Amino acid sequence: MRQQPPIGSSVSGTGGWTLFSAWLAVIRALVWRPFWQGGLRSAFVIVGVALGVAITAAINLANHSALATFRDSIDLVAGRTHVQILPTVQTLPDTILTRLGWLRRLGDVNPVIEAICVVPQHHKTLRLIGVDLLHAGLSGSAEQPALRTDRPVLIHAGLAARWHLAVGDTLAAVADDRPVQFVVAGLIPSTGRTSGWDETFAVTDLAVAQDVLHRPGQLDRIDIQLADPDQTDDVVAALQAQLPPNARALTPERRNAQVGRMLRAFQANLAALSYIALLVGAYLIYNTLSVSVVQRRTEIGTLRALGVSGRQVFAAVTLEALMIGVVGSTLGLGLGLILAQGAVAAVSQTVNSLYINTGGAAAVHYDPLTMILSAMIGLLLSLAAAVLPAWEASRTAPAVAMRRGTWATKQQGRTALFAA
Repeated sequence: MRQQPPIGSSVSGTGGWTLFSAWLAVIRALVWRPFWQGGLRSAFVIVGVALGVAITAAINLANHSALATFRDSIDLVAGRTHVQILPTVQTLPDTILTRLGWLRRLGDVNPVIEAICVVPQHHKTLRLIGVDLLHAGLSGSAEQPALRTDRPVLIHAGLAARWHLAVGDTLAAVADDRPVQFVVAGLIPSTGRTSGWDETFAVTDLAVAQDVLHRPGQLDRIDIQLADPDQTDDVVAALQAQLPPNARALTPERRNAQVGRMLRAFQANLAALSYIALLVGAYLIYNTLSVSVVQRRTEIGTLRALGVSGRQVFAAVTLEALMIGVVGSTLGLGLGLILAQGAVAAVSQTVNSLYINTGGAAAVHYDPLTMILSAMIGLLLSLAAAVLPAWEASRTAPAVAMRRGTWATKQQGRTALFAA
């Protein structure tokens, strides 16, 4: 007598393989074959998603890079600054320094003036920073004898290498719409505070900057470095009581936070514009899948009649959208890295012109989290665009699915809603 196989062993294994084979057949019929047969249409949808993800990634990277460059510039120029005195309107008069004599017993008081100059020879902008070179932290890394030249400037070593400048060379620029000749008095090494920051800046003496910029007796801010940082809050409170109405005292952290809030609305507008591109890509997916479901109504009806469940049909249509989203998002990230270069330059120029001067174009900060979020948004919108076509395909009865014009008739009543 032949022994029967145990229940749940070979029988269950055969049944599982049969279900898996059936599921593969469904995928081939409803996903792979239509996707490859779509040809240009499928490629067009993938390009739409890729462009949406690319624009989103580029704008998000530009926002992140512009804000990071602003914070880096504050850290570099402020250095170990604990308190900053800023004007509420335009500039500060340098006579305000006479009121701050008591602060010199607590630390260093450094007046600062800065502006953007143009270097025609290199078609670049240069951030000119005027400080008291005898007390500024950057002067310690420069060659001091050259500081006695007329209109001396200290420039970054990396910038000097790119522009082929050495100590003693002349740097021609346009400041306040007037040509001016600077002399390279020293090089600032790319270490510590200056590493990773935009190198297109030059440091000169305060009196030289005021003369070149035709702003005698004016200051942009005053940096205060305290010997005891624990006195920061007390010093800010004392300054608020003594300063004139056109000046205020802030910590660099608070200034960073205020500028961050100021830029947030601008960055939100850019992000919203990038999401419009993603919505266009999502609409392309929705439209393509809707047409594809109509074209495949006979296949769907046949598969349903053969026992394929509505869930399997729903999963198959959703899988096609996921494929489009994955391919489009992957291509979009690569394109976004390229577009980010131009986007960062444009965003930096707008921030410099309308909000706060960050010293020229920012460098692209390739933030992995920003790129991952951009790709995830593309995937989620792709899946969301497939929900309605997949739901319609899964709910339609086999006899109705094989009847011509049924799905199109249902959509006519929704046209006004979708248009709105």
